[in-house]
Amino acid sequence: MDYIIRTDGYEGPLDLLLELIKKRKMDIKQLRISEITQDYLDTLQQMEKANMELASEFTEMASLLLDIKCKSLLHDEKKDESKDELIKQLEDYQRYKESVQLMKQLKDVEERHFKRTFVTPVTKRKPVCVSDLVRQYQTFMESALPSVSPLDRMDEERRRIPYTLEGELENWKKAIDNQNTPFLPYLRSLKEREQVIMAFGALLELIKSNMVLIKKEGNAIVIIKNKEV
Repeated sequence: MDYIIRTDGYEGPLDLLLELIKKRKMDIKQLRISEITQDYLDTLQQMEKANMELASEFTEMASLLLDIKCKSLLHDEKKDESKDELIKQLEDYQRYKESVQLMKQLKDVEERHFKRTFVTPVTKRKPVCVSDLVRQYQTFMESALPSVSPLDRMDEERRRIPYTLEGELENWKKAIDNQNTPFLPYLRSLKEREQVIMAFGALLELIKSNMVLIKKEGNAIVIIKNKEV
């Protein structure tokens, strides 16, 4: 089976291997080393023909793959630690890429919803306390949740199931289905910054589509299901 593989933009040999595995529709844990080794070598050849300068890591990975392949062909009964270590590195790198994608999604949610809320004038059709909602969210993010460095946050995300806007939309719908939901207590129940950002973006989507109403009770903001929709 022939594969068309892009020959630029790889961050390293693990990045290339993950794409080849994806093309083959393999499970990383069930790595078919013979097929992947051949695909990897073919891709390096394509890159060389395109006069691309290969970093030493790419050739080192080629040597490692050939070594693992040779051991597999010899049917050595001993456990191949090199293959196990490669699989672990691939799994770790895959989680890293997923965490990078999640961080991009979080940034997009903040830019599309949070920042836009400040610059867009509130029309008569929107609830009068949307600006209060945004101010409470901003205060909560600045004070209620501990700030973490980007590197620490990335490390946390590598071990965490990603939050999605769709998932937080469902969580809001469940929360307001049979009762009014206080805004800040709901955010406090989430505890993690990334989920709070997603939850706030989801709430703004619900407000935009008139699925929920918001009202003030003293200084508190309450989220209510719009039963007319």
